[in-house]
Amino acid sequence: MRQYRIQSTALYRLFVAAVPIFSVAAGGFVIWTAATEPELGPLVWFAVAWFAFMLYGCYQMVTMPHTIEVTDAGMIRFGGTFKTTVVAPLGVVSVKASGAFVQLKHAKGKIVMLHQFTGFHEFVTELKQRNGSVRLRGV
Repeated sequence: MRQYRIQSTALYRLFVAAVPIFSVAAGGFVIWTAATEPELGPLVWFAVAWFAFMLYGCYQMVTMPHTIEVTDAGMIRFGGTFKTTVVAPLGVVSVKASGAFVQLKHAKGKIVMLHQFTGFHEFVTELKQRNGSVRLRGV
């Protein structure tokens, strides 16, 4: 079994804990302020929509993996603090890097992760060898 770990646990904790907590607190404050101030009435709906968008972003962040394991059988396990996903190499459709994040699309969904894994290039090379049809962009 090969294992690839996140390089910076501090950065991982920032994205998985600090940013979601701050976003939810800020969104709650904006909704509370808009709801208690009569002149800001129309702002309530904007605040609720913004809060829903922030919750989706928080969900993306708290489900990011901190470990990638490739088993001897070839299965790929993405382990995070709150979610673990197991994917077959042939189920991976694409791997796309954009800024500090990598998005891996597979047959049943997508996984968003930080672009800070030690040995990530080895993982991508092995994935490409096992699944020649995987599309790579920016990695």
